[in-house]
Amino acid sequence: MKSSLKENKKKSIFMLLLTLIMIVLLSLTFGIAYAKYLTSVNGSATAQVADMICKMEIKSSSENASGQVISPSDKTIINPYCIVTVKDYDGASESNPGKITETDVNYVINVTPKKDNNGQESFTMPAYNWYEIASPDAESGTKIATSTALSSSSSTKGNFKNKVAETRYYKIVFLNSGEQDITRHVDFELKAVQVKPE
Repeated sequence: MKSSLKENKKKSIFMLLLTLIMIVLLSLTFGIAYAKYLTSVNGSATAQVADMICKMEIKSSSENASGQVISPSDKTIINPYCIVTVKDYDGASESNPGKITETDVNYVINVTPKKDNNGQESFTMPAYNWYEIASPDAESGTKIATSTALSSSSSTKGNFKNKVAETRYYKIVFLNSGEQDITRHVDFELKAVQVKPE
C-alpha cells in the first residue's frame, strides 16, 4: 500500500508538474500572440498626385486694354461680348509654360446673371452665341453653341490632353441690340474635371 501511495504521490506530482508546464507554455504562447497582435508600426508613405490645371480669363468688350471699364461705354458695339480664354498651364505662353496639366481635362463654362444682395438673379439673360476663335483679336470664328453652357465636347478641339500646353479662345456675343452692357451683369463659371483613364 505504501508503494501504491508513493506511486500515486509521484503521479500526482507528475500531473501537477505537467499541468504547471502546460500553463507556462500556454501563457507564453498567448502572451507572444497577444504581443504580436498589439504591435504597432509607425511609418510614412508618399504618392505622387497629378496636377490638374485648367484656368479661365474673361475680357469684356466694355473694358479697355488695361482692364478698366470704358465710361461711357463704346456705342459702336451693338452686341456686347466677352473673350473667354481657357488654358491648361501656368506660365507666360504655350511655348514657355511653367507647369502643364498632368491629366486629361474636360471642362464646362457656364454663364449666369449676377446675383443681387438677396441672392436673386439681377436680370434675365438675353440670347447669346458662343464662337471658337483663333486669338483674342480675331474678327470672326466658328459658331459652336447658342444660349447654353459651353462644354469641351461641343468644341471642335475636344478636351485638354495631359502634358500638352494649349490655349483656347472663345467669344460669347450677347444678342441684346445694345440696350445695355450685359457683360457687366454676368458671371462666368469654369468647371474642370479630370478625365478617368481607360
